[in-house]
Amino acid sequence: MGHSRTILITGAAGNLGSLLARRLIPCGQPLRLMYHRRPLPDNIVQAPNVTPVQADLDHPRTLSTAVNGADVVVHFAGVLFAPQPEHFLPETAIFNPGVRGIYHVADEQPVTLQHFLDEACRVWGYARPVRVPLWAVYAASTLCEWLAMIARRPSPLTRDFIRIGRVSHWGDTRRAREELIPKLEYPTLTAGLSTL
Repeated sequence: MGHSRTILITGAAGNLGSLLARRLIPCGQPLRLMYHRRPLPDNIVQAPNVTPVQADLDHPRTLSTAVNGADVVVHFAGVLFAPQPEHFLPETAIFNPGVRGIYHVADEQPVTLQHFLDEACRVWGYARPVRVPLWAVYAASTLCEWLAMIARRPSPLTRDFIRIGRVSHWGDTRRAREELIPKLEYPTLTAGLSTL
């Protein structure tokens, strides 16, 4: 990054948001970290280039302090695994007339999670992730199902979940291109990594 660009991370108190914040703090870029109820970790708040901002996606008037003047927005805020998703999924934090709904923004070419993780580790200087054999994952999910049946509780991992996760997925980004972001600065993972 050539000049000092203010980076807004929404959901900065969550797992992904706080990991990214910790990764970016040593770079010295101004970080605006948006959180809702859960406060930001002390070791993040105390960094000199961090500005914490409390806001609520349900109340757009609270968002202007967070988004005004931000050069880059990394959007992690949201409700994960909440009941009745039809009540919160149609909402978006983009301030454009008529913008409403779910927009899929992704690479302009397919990229697998395995390739993404390998490339991220290569660029950041970490060892390549260890792959657990598929049979071991199925064995763990079967064990979870049996224990859940005995305890009469929902299973945290099921064989169906594993099968669903192994299905290839490709998101249609046309609506996002037409209504929201006509051109991505880094349209592919390779293009983004080439700037590092």
